[in-house]
Amino acid sequence: MRKIKLNKCNIRKMITMTVLIMMIVLCLTSCSKPKQANLINQVQSINSTNQINQGDQESQTPEIEEKSVTTVYEDKSQKEIVYGELRFEISPYHIASKEEWESYVEFYCELDSGEDSTETSKVFRIEKCTDNGVVTFEDAKNYFAKISEFKIRESFQNIHDESGIIKMYTATAEEGLSYYMCYFQKEVYLITTENPYLAWNLIEGDIWDWKQEVQYIYNIETKNQFTIKVIENRICQEDSSSYEIYSKDGNLEYKAELTIEPRKTEEYGFCYSYRIYDATDKEVQCLEWESTVIEYPKFVDLNQDGSVDMQVVIDQAPSYDVNELYIWNEAEQHYEKVLYDGTLADISVEDGYLLNWVRAGVEGYVIEKLIFEGTRLIKVSEEVVMPEGEDTSTIVLEKIRALDVTIKESPLDISPEVDALYKEAYLKMLKSEMPIVYGNGEKEYFRDLYKAGSEFE
Repeated sequence: MRKIKLNKCNIRKMITMTVLIMMIVLCLTSCSKPKQANLINQVQSINSTNQINQGDQESQTPEIEEKSVTTVYEDKSQKEIVYGELRFEISPYHIASKEEWESYVEFYCELDSGEDSTETSKVFRIEKCTDNGVVTFEDAKNYFAKISEFKIRESFQNIHDESGIIKMYTATAEEGLSYYMCYFQKEVYLITTENPYLAWNLIEGDIWDWKQEVQYIYNIETKNQFTIKVIENRICQEDSSSYEIYSKDGNLEYKAELTIEPRKTEEYGFCYSYRIYDATDKEVQCLEWESTVIEYPKFVDLNQDGSVDMQVVIDQAPSYDVNELYIWNEAEQHYEKVLYDGTLADISVEDGYLLNWVRAGVEGYVIEKLIFEGTRLIKVSEEVVMPEGEDTSTIVLEKIRALDVTIKESPLDISPEVDALYKEAYLKMLKSEMPIVYGNGEKEYFRDLYKAGSEFE
């Protein structure tokens, strides 16, 4: 055997080779995990997080790495996640694999072939957290606050459906992760995923059937790069909300309560009352408006003065909302209505002006450039924007020709009069004579005739 002389040069070479080999091994190890496994690094167990937050210990016992068991599903037919008492559908996805640890499990799901979605995979992490100390919605808010900044927190109470869930607390974080704390009679499960709409899969039937309280946290960016916080607490079944509006300095500007009641006249619609209170709970203003729909106020800095202004919907045209605007007078500590001679539709705040997007049917948009003069908006220019690409009318005609118009027996057990009403309503929707909701940039058709038009309510 040949002997190698260990001089300084050889030692340096050996060290260099060793480091290179270790780097290659680490790289291969990290690449061998599926992309979805990044969720493991992003999500920390709520129980572990709470234990760390309870005190900063100078010395901690080193954690023993848990061993996991991996199950791979080759047949792509697993469309339901089951873990203990918890079960829910994941269509149009299927379970590709499952990785189980002693304290939690992670399901890696892939989009079914032939389905069209920007999200080709999803990850669901589930753990038991029965002894978490969370009893009320306020407990849940404090619990989630130890993990991240949240923009939406929801509470569903008094649930009695086939899912077995009796109540549920949810939270959606700023970075996109959503948490679902599901309560059964004896067990509590925490689901962590990037799906903000999982509640619709967890609860059987219509999610609005159960008492729902929602807390929205809005961080409004102003022109001078200030962030203004607005906290809204909404009880959906009662059509009421309470608000906390903070100044750019982080101090409480005012509190408000919103109530919505049906019109007392024969004309269909709703009456809104927005009562404003100062820090001493003294009422300083009451704004009132009427609307043909139920829509909650939108908060935005319209005139870019660093204050929280309001945009409220008073009607719906076939392709856009009709709005009223209110700007906050910092000196007088009250709202003032914005005056404008035209229709205020989809408003976007630009640098020093507003753009008013008014839908002009299939022909495109009329975009109005508006500037503030006190509380009045002045139109300084107008532009018609046509749809890009193929002529819209041609696309609509092709879609209509492809429709199956064969007369079929209605699967609904309804009277001929109600059946005729449905047909009339959906014909109006097809002809774009009735509004269609747009949520998160995607078209959403109504599940029933709710908001389809006042005459069909």
